[in-house]
Amino acid sequence: MSRPPLRPMSEFDPARPAILHDELNEVMVLWGGDAEHWREHATMDRIGVFEWDGMLIDGWVLPWSVGAAWTNEEDSALLDYDEQRYPVERIAAALGRWPEEISRRIEALKPRAR
Repeated sequence: MSRPPLRPMSEFDPARPAILHDELNEVMVLWGGDAEHWREHATMDRIGVFEWDGMLIDGWVLPWSVGAAWTNEEDSALLDYDEQRYPVERIAAALGRWPEEISRRIEALKPRAR
């Protein structure tokens, strides 16, 4: 699966929703904009890659717009969605979609995850 061109972490604002790229696992991760959590738990190495929550975050992309077609990156992120960790509303904000859209898409993807 191809990924969109990444923006450098020097341009990342942890207070805003984004989709982060985990270089270690080659997955896209939803970010809901919890700046305080990021500042407390993320550490940057000398080349601008952040270690956070067992991942190596090397870039990011803007969230997609409401009502847009679902992308492979969104589907990949939703397949790894952890409901206990991130409420649907937070993921919806990160993707620029309505919570109902997210819930329906997660349900639609469940058979594919098996």
